[in-house]
Amino acid sequence: MQFIPEMATQLRTHDDYTVGWVCVLPKELIAVAAMLDETHQDLRKQPNDHNSYTLGCVGVHNIVIACLPKGEIGNNNAATVATRMTSTFPSIKFGLMVGIGGGVSKSVRLGDVVVSTPTDGFGRVVQWDFGKTQQEGFKQTGALNRSSTELLTVLTKLEKEHAMKGSKIPHYLEPDTCDISTGGNQKDDDDEEEEEEKEEEDHCIHCDQTRIVRRKPRDMLVHYGLIASGNQVIKDASFRNEINKRLGGKVLCFEMEAAGLMNDFPCLVIRGICDYADAHKNKTYRRPRDMLVHYDLIASGNQVIKDALFQNKINKRLGDKQNDLIHQQQEGTGTWLLQSDEFQQWHTQLKQTLFCPGIPGAGKTIITSIVVHHLHRIFQNDHSVEIAYLYCNFQQQQEQKPADLIASLLKQLIQRQPSILKVVKSLYNQHKLCQTRPSLDELRSTLHQVAASYQKTFIVIDALDECQASSDDCEMFL
Repeated sequence: MQFIPEMATQLRTHDDYTVGWVCVLPKELIAVAAMLDETHQDLRKQPNDHNSYTLGCVGVHNIVIACLPKGEIGNNNAATVATRMTSTFPSIKFGLMVGIGGGVSKSVRLGDVVVSTPTDGFGRVVQWDFGKTQQEGFKQTGALNRSSTELLTVLTKLEKEHAMKGSKIPHYLEPDTCDISTGGNQKDDDDEEEEEEKEEEDHCIHCDQTRIVRRKPRDMLVHYGLIASGNQVIKDASFRNEINKRLGGKVLCFEMEAAGLMNDFPCLVIRGICDYADAHKNKTYRRPRDMLVHYDLIASGNQVIKDALFQNKINKRLGDKQNDLIHQQQEGTGTWLLQSDEFQQWHTQLKQTLFCPGIPGAGKTIITSIVVHHLHRIFQNDHSVEIAYLYCNFQQQQEQKPADLIASLLKQLIQRQPSILKVVKSLYNQHKLCQTRPSLDELRSTLHQVAASYQKTFIVIDALDECQASSDDCEMFL
């Protein structure tokens, strides 16, 4: 089975890439590259940059991927790769690291996915081997930087969706790959605390069989919590449990690279669980014949990010514009409109249109921002109501054609109901194969379908007459 993303013909610049993605193993790079919607042509590197990059995109996000040099692992090597990446691609806003790790908590199973999130006073990642040894024992020192609030906000929403509706990751994976629910043919055995092993190749002969936990197969789960990172492989259950106890019993997963990235390359860390950080290190996950099992683990983690990025595609320019306008207004501005009978009728009744004409410079754009802010404040906790808005600008006509405006509305309307993503994804997939763009009628039909998914949908448009649209197109928005 082959996964070959499309090759884009448009040449981009280093400043076009806003997401950095670091892999540790070549197998992980293969799996990550296969998750791209499209690959991009290589760009020239700086003379002192020895990284090798794979460029592409997921949705509207341009992504640059780098893998650690073959045979090199650990926090220091990861930090070097990330530093070079951010130097060559200065517009990177946040980073991602997707790979494999060793599960710790009893709730974490082979084939599960762990996503790093802040936990009870800890950041998302803790470096367990950074500290000082005192007479009383080892003392943890220092702290790692947190990741971007933007990603954590999206993850909060994603965690809620997983809790309420379950993960859809198994459905995204190809049906003819190995079963990640049971980790392929690998036994799901975990030593609570095993005896020291005499020989690695035949270690199970020497294990205390009474301390081995046999687990029944179940579907994979996505866990959110603390990941512990250090510069050595952990293959000892007693040592694993000692570290976890030292960290308050909060650790879900151990790995070896994330701590090297957090301060200078704040990133989200996602790990597919391939073992339990004990003597039962699952070598089978790294053998060629089990490549598909390994791919499924990484692909599961990648899909978490793909969902997060897809749900977070609100046009940043719109948000910045709205915030700027709100900060400009004086207290009490626009109250006359919000209290008017016309606004109350539009606000409370279904299928209403409120048209507010005015001369240039009268303050219509400020009034628009007030209406948007008012609606968001009232319905922020009501997921049956959604608000979308547009600020049209004569100077941006080439970017604000009718199809672009409808696409922007769609991006906003899918934010709080991921279940309706399938409507938009269906349209996207139809045109992806032929490399075409949806027609205006298709976009309009999709917008109606998405809007109908809510009990009430508010669409607020400022300066509609300034967009590049015919009179018929303007009437369509009304």
